Amino acid sequence: MLLPKDLEYLCSNLNISNHQASQVITMLDEGMTVPFISRYRKEKTDSLDEEKVQNTKDLYDYIRDLNARKTAIIKSISEQDKLNPELKQKIDQTYKKSELEDLYLPFKPKRRTKATIAIEKGFQALADKILNSELKQDVSELAQEYLTLDKECTTIQEVSTQAGYIIAEIFSENPEVRKKTRDFISQHGLKEVWVDEDWQDKRTKYEQYYKFSEALRTIPSHRILAIKRGEKEKILKSKISFDKNIVHQQASKILNIQDHPRNNYLDQVLDDSLNRLIIPSVLLDIDFQLKKEADEKAIEVFAANLEKLLLSPPAGNIRVMAVDPGFRTGCKVVVLDETGKLLDYFNIFPHHSPKKIEQARNKVLANIEKYNIEAVVIGNGTASRETKNFFKDTVA
Repeated sequence: MLLPKDLEYLCSNLNISNHQASQVITMLDEGMTVPFISRYRKEKTDSLDEEKVQNTKDLYDYIRDLNARKTAIIKSISEQDKLNPELKQKIDQTYKKSELEDLYLPFKPKRRTKATIAIEKGFQALADKILNSELKQDVSELAQEYLTLDKECTTIQEVSTQAGYIIAEIFSENPEVRKKTRDFISQHGLKEVWVDEDWQDKRTKYEQYYKFSEALRTIPSHRILAIKRGEKEKILKSKISFDKNIVHQQASKILNIQDHPRNNYLDQVLDDSLNRLIIPSVLLDIDFQLKKEADEKAIEVFAANLEKLLLSPPAGNIRVMAVDPGFRTGCKVVVLDETGKLLDYFNIFPHHSPKKIEQARNKVLANIEKYNIEAVVIGNGTASRETKNFFKDTVA
C-alpha cells in the first residue's frame, strides 16, 4: 500500500475518493486485472469505470517506482554522510522524476569529467576560495599560490580555468537552476526545423517543415512525431531555440553572482556551465518529454479511432434489440434504431418462474413488432447460453 501522502496525491490528481483508490490498489495487489475490477467489482469501487481504474493503476505504478528510486537515492546519500533533514524533505515531497534526479545529481557517482580531473590535481581548495564571498582578493591573487600545483598549468589563466571547471559543475548541480531553466525553455522555447542541404531542392512529404518554427507549449503531438520521422530519415534537422540571456539572468540571480566580489569571473564560469553542462542536459529532458507526450497522444487518437471502428454496426444500419444476460437480476434489454439511437429499454426475467418467462416472451415479441426489430444481439456473460435458447424459442 501507499503512504497516506502518496494516496492523497493520487486521489487529488485523479479526482477519486480515498476509499475508491484504496479498494482498487488492494485488488491490484491481489493480482486482479483492470478489466476484471471494472466489470465485476463495481460494488467495491463505487462504480469506477475502466478508464479511472486504469489511470489509478498507472499512477500507482508510477508512485511505487518513484518511491523505490527515492529509497535508493536516500540510501546512497546517507552512505556518503551527506543526507540532512532539508534534503530528505525535498526528496520525500517531490513527485517528478526529473526533479528527483536533479536533487540527487550533486551526490551521484560521477564519471571522469573536467571537474573531477581538476579536483584530482588539487584545485578544489582554490574553487572554494573563489566561491567564498567573504574573501575580497580577485581571482588572479587567489590563483597565484596554486601556480606550482600542476606542471601543466603554468599561468594564472590556466589555473583559474581549472578552478572554473569545478565551479561550473557545482553550478550545474543546483536543482533550482536546472528547474528554472527547464521551466523557462518549456514555456518560451521554439522548435525550429529546417531541411538538410542534401534535400533542399527535392520534394518530400516533409516540405511543410523545410523552414518551420512553433512554440514548444503549443506544438501539437502529430507535428512532433512528423519532425522526428523526418529527422530519422535524415531529411529534416531541428533544434530548440530560446533566449539564453534570460536563462543566464535567472541562474545568476539564484546563485547570487551579481553581488559576489568576483562576479565577472563567475559570470564567465556560469556561461560555461550553462552551455556545456546545464542546457544540453535540460534540452535532452525536454525533447524526451515532448516525444513521450506525443506518443501517448497518438495512442489516444488511435484508440479512439479503433473504438469507433469496433463500435460500428457489424450487420449494417439495422434496428436491433441488444440483451445483457443475467440470472438473478434478469436480462437488461435495449432497443436501438439504425443510427444507434436508444428507442426503449426494459428488464425481463426469462430464467425464473413460468409466469415470469411468459411475461418476458410477451414483452420481447411486443417490442419486436412495435419497433420492427431485424436482429437480436446477446452479450457474452453469465446466462448467455440460456438467454440465447430463450430467444430462439421465442422468435423462431
